[in-house]
Amino acid sequence: MEEKMSIQEKHLIISIIGTFLSYGIFYFYALRWYDDGTMSMVEEMKFWAKGLLWLIPIQIGFKVIPFILFHIIHYIATKEKADHMDDEFGKKIESRGNRNFYYVFQAGFYGAMIAIVYEAPIFWIFNIFILFGFLGTLFMDFSQLYFYRKGIR
Repeated sequence: MEEKMSIQEKHLIISIIGTFLSYGIFYFYALRWYDDGTMSMVEEMKFWAKGLLWLIPIQIGFKVIPFILFHIIHYIATKEKADHMDDEFGKKIESRGNRNFYYVFQAGFYGAMIAIVYEAPIFWIFNIFILFGFLGTLFMDFSQLYFYRKGIR
């Protein structure tokens, strides 16, 4: 017997795809504009700080717009409104996913602090933050997907 995916699982799949696209596009442009040899430390910090600030609207664009399109397509295909799971089960799953994100991001924060202590280049410090933000987001989405499939104990 075939099991249908819930709306929440479809949202998480869209979120995972959006995460890959947003970070991929971010790095495509960031590494094209990054000039390793000629920037001063202050200029390099500004470059990566601006990059992190630009990553926010990029992520919003690749997460919100696909959700809107998904709801439109879902409504056209099924003629029913896609309900969200706002019950206790859905809130618990979201809470556990957020917790997992914070654990991964916190590990990245400590990794960046260790890199600072060992005088790593600014490139590596900011990229540790970005990498662990990416990994944390993926871990959050995949753990929520797992919890929707397997349940919470």
